[in-house]
Amino acid sequence: MTLNTVLENLHPIMRKRVQGLITHLEQKNNPVQLIEGYRTPVQQKELHSQGASEKPWLSAFQYGLACKFGAPIPLDGVQEDSSEMDNYWAQFHKFAKAAGLEIMPSDPSQLQYPGIQPEVLLQGQYPAGGDESWRSNLELHITYWNDYPKPPVPTIGDAPISQLSERDEKSTQ
Repeated sequence: MTLNTVLENLHPIMRKRVQGLITHLEQKNNPVQLIEGYRTPVQQKELHSQGASEKPWLSAFQYGLACKFGAPIPLDGVQEDSSEMDNYWAQFHKFAKAAGLEIMPSDPSQLQYPGIQPEVLLQGQYPAGGDESWRSNLELHITYWNDYPKPPVPTIGDAPISQLSERDEKSTQ
């Protein structure tokens, strides 16, 4: 499974905080880095079939409101001293909290925008401030998702983003 680290696929409120966190980690020479941003519903379905608790569209990842970080494995295969890595992760959590991100209790390498409820997102109640890159990515994955339930396509004003999403909206009513 290819993981997506394209920041433009994250919702702008998440993107800004994650970008700030990445910059801060780099400035502090902390090796923890973004390994997954937006996760497609297909990827979530695969993870669910492997034991993940969240079904597609019931994870903040599908809305660009969650991400996962990790420490890279060095080319020589020799990991940092475990106490040093523990220190890096402690710094990461401190920086993430300072950036206004919530650390997931089930997996401390995962962050999400605070207060997100996937059940509410599934009903189409998206955070304000979505931009075109976030909306078009979400629209693509909603439009071509054939299983249900699935959320409505985000709109600009009162109109769906494209003709394709108008057809999709009508087919799900």
